[in-house]
This record gives sequence, structure tokens and C-alpha cells, in this order.
Amino acid sequence: GFTWTKQGDDPIIETKDVPYARIAMYASSVLWEDGCWELYFYTWDSTSFPSSSVIGRITQCVAGPALTDWMPDSDPLLKPGANGDWDDKQVLAPHVFKTDDGYVMYYGGVDASGVQMIGMATSTDRVTWTKYDDPATTQKPFANSDPVFQPNSDKNAWDAAWVQQPRVFQPANGWIMIYRGVSDRRGANMKVGLATSQDGIHWKRY
Repeated sequence: GFTWTKQGDDPIIETKDVPYARIAMYASSVLWEDGCWELYFYTWDSTSFPSSSVIGRITQCVAGPALTDWMPDSDPLLKPGANGDWDDKQVLAPHVFKTDDGYVMYYGGVDASGVQMIGMATSTDRVTWTKYDDPATTQKPFANSDPVFQPNSDKNAWDAAWVQQPRVFQPANGWIMIYRGVSDRRGANMKVGLATSQDGIHWKRY
């Protein structure tokens, strides 16, 4: 885990190889499932902020004694929400893992003003993903889906402006999230926090 060896000098895939990628792709999460490596990534469409982005996947499988080339899905797995939703500009930084009930993806969502929150989506096949939606919230920006973790309501807190980059783990006694937070919209002072949950949806800050 300390000493690493590059497997060749070339990237495994380039932006130009993915139909829906524009100027950049960022690797974010890896799974080993059914004899295949699955790498989940997010894109940026421009250098502006917030730029449009989606979440995608590339796959490399074992074929006999060799590995196949990395192949992108033809379409993104997760897209921004509708106009006026809490994640209507970007979905990014996915963390995907297997649970007893299927697969869960935690991700960052960004609205048109640049505010970042953390959402969750679920899947049974790792292709079709459904964003978490609280039926009790019927008005914009939470009419179509809901974040599971929002910026701190204490405006003086270190994570009062944005919460982003979730990494979630499921030990035997609950759920743990490591996340990044910022205290102002410039994003100049980032810190790392921890939250816990009993159901993966309702979270308590450490």
C-alpha cells in the first residue's frame, strides 16, 4: 500500500474516448464485480464554475488469461437534476459500493449558484440509478430528489458553505462518512469532517 508501480506510461482511457466527456475526467471510485473492474468517474464540460458535469463508468473485464481494454458506457450513469433542483448543474465525486440490498452511490450535487451538497442513489444492476427522494419534500429545489447531507445550519461553522467529496463506509454497527467542507463560497479553506448514520440517509456530524 506504500509502494506503487505504474502499469505502463499511457493513461487507461482519454477524454476523447468517452462520448459525453468534454474537457476533463476524474477517477473517483473502483469496484471489482463479476470478473470486471469498474471505474466510476465524473466529467467537466468547461473551465467555468460551476461547469456542467455527469457521472460515468468504464469497465475492464477478465477474458481468459488477459484483461480486455477499458470500455466506457455509451451514456452517463447519473445526470444533473432538472432546472431549479439542488443538483441541477453538476453531479460529481461518486463513491460506489455494494450493500446487502444492492449498490449505493454517494455523490456531490451542485446547483446553479455553486452550492454543493451530498446526495445518494441506489441501483440493483450498477447501470440504472435512482436518486434518493424524500416524498415529504414536494417543492423546489427538493421536489425531484433530496440531498442526504447539507451544509451546516450554523453559519459560523467550518462546513457552513459547502459539503462535498463523500466517502462512505458501512461497518457492522452503522455507516460512516468522510467528507470535505468549506466555510465560504470561495472554497479557499477546506477541511475534512466525519459523520455517522444508522440508515445511510440521516446523518449526524461528529
